[in-house]
Amino acid sequence: MADYKWNPEGEFYVGLTTSTKPTSVRPGMLVYEFNLTTGIRKTYQTPDGGTTWLEINNGSQLSGSKIIEQLTETDAATGVLTFTDNINAIEIYNTDAVNNGVFEVNGINLNVPKGVLYRSNVGGTVAKTVTITGATTYIVSNLV
Repeated sequence: MADYKWNPEGEFYVGLTTSTKPTSVRPGMLVYEFNLTTGIRKTYQTPDGGTTWLEINNGSQLSGSKIIEQLTETDAATGVLTFTDNINAIEIYNTDAVNNGVFEVNGINLNVPKGVLYRSNVGGTVAKTVTITGATTYIVSNLV
């Protein structure tokens, strides 16, 4: 059994080591590795569709692991969630069974496919809002 589970729609894989990577993906696509043991996320790009892997970001420890506030689509005013505190780390669960979503956090667009849980530190211009397009149901958590 491989250490990683590949989600071809989500363009990411999750696991304990880097021993197994997908062998067939879209050329030029970004792939995110989430290490379940260390909490480190790395970003790779494969220009040839899976044979060559270029490390774009060597990873950083996820600082946010405690939820301080959680909002859903019912809290959104015209597709915008407003948190009490600024966002430095976020967890997004796109619960939509049909639609992929784009979640703009701190001026950065995070593409979260349908049914996918995404968790990361977030740079950009720190803000309290998340703007959502595409997805109609979701759970978004501000982490510290």
